[in-house]
Amino acid sequence: MPLAAILLYVFVHYDLYSFIIPYATPHNSIIESNPADYHINGSTLIIINKNGKELWSFDTRIEKLIEEKEYKTQEMRARNESRAVFSYFIIKDINQDGRAEVLFSPKTTDQYGEGDLFCFDYKGKKLWEIKAGGKHIFGPSDYSSDYRVIGMTTVDFFGDGKLEIVVNAAHMDDFPSQLLVLSAEGRLIGEYWNAGRFTDVAFEDIDDDGTKDILAVGTNNEYEKACLIVLDPRNMHGFSPQLKAKYQCAEFPPGTEKFYILFPRTDVDKITSPPRDAMDRIIILQDHIIKATPQFSRIDYEFDYELGIVNIVRHYAFDFEYDKLRQEGRITGVLNDDYDERLKAGLQYWNGREWVAHRAASHE
Repeated sequence: MPLAAILLYVFVHYDLYSFIIPYATPHNSIIESNPADYHINGSTLIIINKNGKELWSFDTRIEKLIEEKEYKTQEMRARNESRAVFSYFIIKDINQDGRAEVLFSPKTTDQYGEGDLFCFDYKGKKLWEIKAGGKHIFGPSDYSSDYRVIGMTTVDFFGDGKLEIVVNAAHMDDFPSQLLVLSAEGRLIGEYWNAGRFTDVAFEDIDDDGTKDILAVGTNNEYEKACLIVLDPRNMHGFSPQLKAKYQCAEFPPGTEKFYILFPRTDVDKITSPPRDAMDRIIILQDHIIKATPQFSRIDYEFDYELGIVNIVRHYAFDFEYDKLRQEGRITGVLNDDYDERLKAGLQYWNGREWVAHRAASHE
């Protein structure tokens, strides 16, 4: 074969080969087949790749499924408010197999039928599903199994690269609420029940034992106060400490929480706010500080990692409202250091037997 023909053959085949190879590598194949986003069309979930190509779909057979924008707005709202992102939908490689799994909890316009959580592999095969809640008796009342998945988030509790799923669920009509921890394979690791809604969570290894703790906040309906609960995902079961029979469930043992703290109501929010307070958010700050902020007073309570109170920070809005009510004669007293100390003294810790006004663990 003439040299010119050989050179032409090499050039053409090399150029063609270099063009094809980048689109035939395993990496690009994974990208093309990996879930990246989704659409909701009627009752159907549609999974797409990063280029917008449909990969697979799942028909929920739910006629009242909410629209796609409501799924995506919920996550954006949580991020903007510095809360834990309790999502209805997550695309993430939770089991470290190199492919993205899809976690999906259907949401409906009337909020009924929202107790399911599905996990699919990248091809659309259902790997597992769970139903939140259950039929239980609290006090004299028989509560139905109508529960909602408020949302879910993922965290690596044990440092092994695999992600656990934390699920926030609540009864449709009343106080029973459930926090679940699931393995990447859908196995139940732990669950904790509270007599009131969970509103936010943070994750931090506060005792330096190599496992991240759950710091959950919300409300307790019996005491009508905001609460902070510290849980170990390896030993997580039972029910919140309740004194009135109405809020107790004989089916659950006492909770295994490390700490359960109730927050005082202020004289301001007792006048201006609903009778039951709730925690707005919890944030882990620098220098081993845990900041919890009740919904109505907006006062920041700062704790160390042993859950001792170290500081209280009042803000302008609270001080302004306090002064206004004092001028109206509806409040007496002065905002000063003594006022802050009384708030600190108003914190209540469950010591496993009773509520006490000093730092105490639930099972010391």
